Amino acid sequence: MQHKMKTGDKILISDISTQPKKRGLAEGVDNDEKVEYISQVDAISEDGVIHAFVPIHKGHLVRLPVNVRYRMVFYTQAGMMQYSAKITEYFKDLDVYFMKVVLIGKGESVQSRQFFRFECTLPILYTALDGKSEQDELGLGEELPEGQMRSVTSALHNGLVRDISGGGMCFQSNDLIKVDQRIRCRMQLGRDTLHIVGTVLKSIERERKNDKKKSEYTYEYYVRYSGITAGDQERIIRYIFAQQRELLKAIR
Repeated sequence: MQHKMKTGDKILISDISTQPKKRGLAEGVDNDEKVEYISQVDAISEDGVIHAFVPIHKGHLVRLPVNVRYRMVFYTQAGMMQYSAKITEYFKDLDVYFMKVVLIGKGESVQSRQFFRFECTLPILYTALDGKSEQDELGLGEELPEGQMRSVTSALHNGLVRDISGGGMCFQSNDLIKVDQRIRCRMQLGRDTLHIVGTVLKSIERERKNDKKKSEYTYEYYVRYSGITAGDQERIIRYIFAQQRELLKAIR
């Protein structure tokens, strides 16, 4: 069986569609909550069985139930391919844990990019945008001088990103932002400086544990990107996979 994936391709695993929701199916995971996992192709056998690394979640190796149908998205050189698949067994080789994955049926190209969200702690600088002018979308990939942003209606504010994906993020702040407000964000991912325009979809007022702790934030915002370069989107995805690899190394 010929597949488009190869060794090193990343895998997004989700949708335990045929398994009733139960607690304790995977270590450290509450299965009443939808969780997505990241893995990576290690090898493909002659009969088409994929050997992949056992995924991790919150610092733990996760042994997902075998012979259950999953949705798996493969990040291949030809693009994102989605398959229905099942895990048939687990094995260990040189102190590394693997799982055997069998694909079910034909894959399909994923056109609309739905991304894995990665829990993180990243400082962010943001400001509100005025309207939907063409000017708002200009220069997303440019490194602007410190303290400067285009088409702003307010001063710069600090926040903290708590999870991020290629399609959106969740961040916390002490400043109130209205739902549907468009914001321009700047954040640092390693050596890369990202400039992104997003729309606030949801706002939650958090219960602060200690008003004297400046590290605690009052509001939590869920943002969908409405203006991001393809390059910055790929940088976010690479960052997520790199962080997952570091977590896997720590477990080994």
